[in-house]
Amino acid sequence: MNAEVFIYGTPTGNCFYGKTDEKIYFDTFYNGDKANYLSVKIRKAGDNKVYCYYNYLVYQNVIGKQGRPGSFFGITLRLDAYCMDIQNIYRILDNVFWSFINIKGGLLERVGNNLQYTVDDFNDTSKLKSIETHLIDDCSRRFTGNGICFTAIDHTFTHEGGELYKLNLYDYSNEDIFQFIKETGQIRISPYYPTQEISRRQQQYDKQLEEIRQQHESDRRIDLEDKNKLHNSLSEERNKNSNLQAELEQKNKEIEQLDGKIKNIERAKEVEYLIEQIKIPIEKLSGYIVNKAPAVANEVVRQGRKWYTRFFEFIRKSIPFVNMILIVVILLCISGYIQPNQSVDEEKVRLTEEIKKLMDEKKELEKQLEVSRIPEKGITIDIANFNEKTLQKGKTYKIRADLSKEFFQWNIKGAEIKNGEDGIFPLKVTGDTIRICLLLNNETVAERTILSK
Repeated sequence: MNAEVFIYGTPTGNCFYGKTDEKIYFDTFYNGDKANYLSVKIRKAGDNKVYCYYNYLVYQNVIGKQGRPGSFFGITLRLDAYCMDIQNIYRILDNVFWSFINIKGGLLERVGNNLQYTVDDFNDTSKLKSIETHLIDDCSRRFTGNGICFTAIDHTFTHEGGELYKLNLYDYSNEDIFQFIKETGQIRISPYYPTQEISRRQQQYDKQLEEIRQQHESDRRIDLEDKNKLHNSLSEERNKNSNLQAELEQKNKEIEQLDGKIKNIERAKEVEYLIEQIKIPIEKLSGYIVNKAPAVANEVVRQGRKWYTRFFEFIRKSIPFVNMILIVVILLCISGYIQPNQSVDEEKVRLTEEIKKLMDEKKELEKQLEVSRIPEKGITIDIANFNEKTLQKGKTYKIRADLSKEFFQWNIKGAEIKNGEDGIFPLKVTGDTIRICLLLNNETVAERTILSK
């Protein structure tokens, strides 16, 4: 069986020990990986022969000679056959690393939590040759006379590089690993990789986490939809508010017009009353003037005055009485446009009932207007004596909302609320999470969730 050893790493840059025709392949391991593992790979080398490479790679906390992070170290055992005892191969390489490489005076040594290179390069091959000799001798000693541990690499092995499995060293049997190698041509093995049970639990946790994330996204989307609905509802309420305000103003105008009509009726009744009061005296005065006129005329004749002179004198003196009669006639004409007392009273009753109806409608509109009145900046829930991030369990706080108290309701979980005054309500914390919802017309218009301690 042919065996080759390769040692490589980055003390200050890429360094390599072994057959130089394989250097390009080993340079690919300088890839910034973070884990430590054994890479097993079936690969065709530059001599067109297929080998099995057991690459022991150390990445975690490896730093360069000058303290530069991101370095790595690797040692490879290349065989022209496949070793079925993968766990034993890992132990051999791991023992070499910790016994001859990561020691005081070795290629690396521990400095704090890091493994730091002690050399600048691999030019001093004496240490490297010693490591190579010890590795081959240890393999020979452990596997001598145990031919069943090796199998030839034939056409049944894949060496094109299939799916890469990362397996826990103690979680799979040698036969399981052998089947993986034949199918994929490569695997990674490490005692630091999670076991199947841990992987199963991790997948379960990842699935639960994804479900929680999706539920959170769904809840967030629903919350966003609810907020949009609430925004639209608030807009509709504000529009309704404006319409009710306009309707209320119209009702006020109608009430003012009816009040004016009633006042006109009252004034007309007063005029009619005055006419009734002066009608009889005026009639008596008119009769008196008519009866006295002949006597005045006879007196004029008896005194021998000229009749026409006395007549004009009579007319002149009668002008005030004529004026009074004209006024009475005018008042009587005016009274002709006024309805009789019964009609006036009926009109007044009708108008009064209509005003009462309008006043009732006005009160209903004012009530609807109060219910639909939403603050322009939205509704807030304030906690008067709260200035920390969490509420204190058992303590009583005071909450309020900027709405008229007769038109909203509280829906509270995790706390007890009592009757309050002037829109302020005592709130006693009883649970770990307090959810406060403000309902208007049975719809949630404001919400606040706070933790307690």
